[in-house]
Amino acid sequence: MSGSQKEMIPHNTKNKDPGSKFDLLFPEIEEVLGPSPTFRPCTLVWRDLTVHTKLKDGKLKRLVNNGDGIAKPGTMTALMGPSGAGKTTLMTTLAHRNPVGTIVDGEILMNGTPLGEFMHQESGYMHQDDLFVENLTVIEHLTIMARLRMDGRTSSLARKRRVNQLLRQLSLYGSRFTLIGGLDGRKTLSRAGRERDWHLPLSC
Repeated sequence: MSGSQKEMIPHNTKNKDPGSKFDLLFPEIEEVLGPSPTFRPCTLVWRDLTVHTKLKDGKLKRLVNNGDGIAKPGTMTALMGPSGAGKTTLMTTLAHRNPVGTIVDGEILMNGTPLGEFMHQESGYMHQDDLFVENLTVIEHLTIMARLRMDGRTSSLARKRRVNQLLRQLSLYGSRFTLIGGLDGRKTLSRAGRERDWHLPLSC
């Protein structure tokens, strides 16, 4: 094409992908800021872990008894047991998200450091019940969470980059304009998709 010629751009956009305008706002990660930073490997160790909760009458109820374990980076750890065995209590304790009235004894270490508030930044936590607004699309939900969870000094471009990164990591990019769920007669994200969406609220 010579320098005097201009590329013709069609004005009829009726048949275009409805998400195309968002593709301009959420460009490819590598094209914008280069490859994503690598994550720091974390090893979680717990020893002699016992958890009690305080009942209304002041008595203590033991929920976890002398638990030991290790979760290594790059691996999947399954926690199984019957209802009431203490699985949820153990998970909330390891995630440093215990409710008021919980008493924890024993040792929990993240890369050799005693567990503390920093765990909220180092980990994501999926609640048993969905925490999503049903009439939002996946990309809308992620964008809101990025604004709420990321540092207020983070640029708009960096937030968009993080949203794009999460969509691709969780294989939700193709469903980014799909409603999360709950509206009759409308296409919604499957439960499996919502569960992949687990740390959309927490990983930004």
